[in-house]
Amino acid sequence: MDSTANEQIDLRPQFGATNSADVRLRIFGPNREEYDGNPLRLHSQTLQTSELFKALLSERWPSLRFSNVDECLAILSVASELLVDKQNNNYLEFVRENIKAMLYFLSSCDCADDKQPIIREAVGKFILENLQEDESSGIAEMCRHIILEEFKANIAIAVTSNTETNPADEEHSYFALLWPFTLIERCDGTTMEGAVKILCEEMKLAHIIMQPQKHYTASRYRKIMLPILLGCLDALANGKIIVERKLRVGFLTIWLPVMARLLCPNLYFNHISDDHVLKTRLCRGVSNVVETLPFADWRGIYNIWIDCCAKYYIDLRIPFASGCKVLQEHK
Repeated sequence: MDSTANEQIDLRPQFGATNSADVRLRIFGPNREEYDGNPLRLHSQTLQTSELFKALLSERWPSLRFSNVDECLAILSVASELLVDKQNNNYLEFVRENIKAMLYFLSSCDCADDKQPIIREAVGKFILENLQEDESSGIAEMCRHIILEEFKANIAIAVTSNTETNPADEEHSYFALLWPFTLIERCDGTTMEGAVKILCEEMKLAHIIMQPQKHYTASRYRKIMLPILLGCLDALANGKIIVERKLRVGFLTIWLPVMARLLCPNLYFNHISDDHVLKTRLCRGVSNVVETLPFADWRGIYNIWIDCCAKYYIDLRIPFASGCKVLQEHK
């Protein structure tokens, strides 16, 4: 072997070398027993060519070569699979904070996982900082995409959870839906527009909510879905987002009956004190949105209210009608 080859060997990262290791790996047994040699001191230069990365990336990414582990993990849609099981959180103990935030998702965590608030905070901070810094950057687009995908996926989970019999599981699935939306509300208008589009495509959830419900189920819908729907309505009404007519009509057509039902006092044993405030938001929001629509659409929304909404909240007639005076005149 020539001297050049010897020099190349010498330059390779040495397993367990404390000074050069940039990744610490902890191994656990099936019963959570810890491996005596923990932590293993590894090198991203070596990990980037490991079979683990090849298995995860071979069918999803054209290149298997990355300059460092951070570059690999930055491909969020692929890297998130590394932590698909919450137990895998223990594998990469040392990861840069921004990468850690990109990897941690609520869907990776058990309902009772005490890391959940920390994960929420890390993800939220990372997404908001990148969207506020430059809304048009590639990383901002990635953040926007992943939070909307989380929202969309959690809607699907919420729909599926209605076939389950455990109220705690159903409750958790709906709270998981609320978390990404509270983040979406703080993001840019493009992200909120994406949320409205997702809701306009979601007929199953609206249909489920309109069915007769047990008290705990109806209460859950109110706590979770009403803030989401009113948040979207506010954004449409106050001009935070400017969307095409089809979306405005679609949102009101699908979700106006749902919002009226969720405001119905008959759904609850205890009348909630903020009913008046919420009704005012609904009436003002609907009035402001329909004012941006052609008359044919106005009439359609008004008929939806008469047919589907007034029966839930009779006293909604006066404030709604006063906000839609033109519709009354043409009725």
